[in-house]
Amino acid sequence: MLGNLIPAAICVPLAAYGVLLAVRTQQFTGIGLWYVAGSVVLMWLLVNFVGAFENPRLKREMRRRIQSKEIKLDENAIFVGFARPAYAGLLDPHEDIGFLSLNSKSASFYGETTELEVSIDEIEHVRYRLNPHALAGLGKWVSIEGKSGNTPFRMLIEPREKKTLLGNLFYSKSVKKQIEAWLKAERPEPKPGP
Repeated sequence: MLGNLIPAAICVPLAAYGVLLAVRTQQFTGIGLWYVAGSVVLMWLLVNFVGAFENPRLKREMRRRIQSKEIKLDENAIFVGFARPAYAGLLDPHEDIGFLSLNSKSASFYGETTELEVSIDEIEHVRYRLNPHALAGLGKWVSIEGKSGNTPFRMLIEPREKKTLLGNLFYSKSVKKQIEAWLKAERPEPKPGP
């Protein structure tokens, strides 16, 4: 959350000053516009670099917390932000942070406040979906989707392994491929009959 508040605290006043300057001087293509444009570029840079700078510390802390609950995380567990489709956060698209763990029977999320397990047999698709970071070109969800009984579900995750949002955006391709490879390995296609 601080990763979003700090850039806003710096850039919103710059943009407001630019608008005020443009209105006061009646020059809407002059220096006021430069302040507004500069604040947008600065905001993008700050969100990218400040929005994820605490990830390594958070990852260590979350691993300790989860393991203190006697949950065994394997080394390949992926540190992610997580949300259910109904979640809408004002300052952060992530409902929770924690680890996605893939085992032979299920995909499990272990977070600070949420624990969720989805049977491998219920998963139908892995795809990308837009999230608020996507509006700035700095992220997207990797969506694990399927049906539990007749009820559709979506497990939305965004990697938090890297120190920048842009780094995590590029890493999301590897995460999607890893989940797809896991599905294929654990649930091989039936061999055609003779």
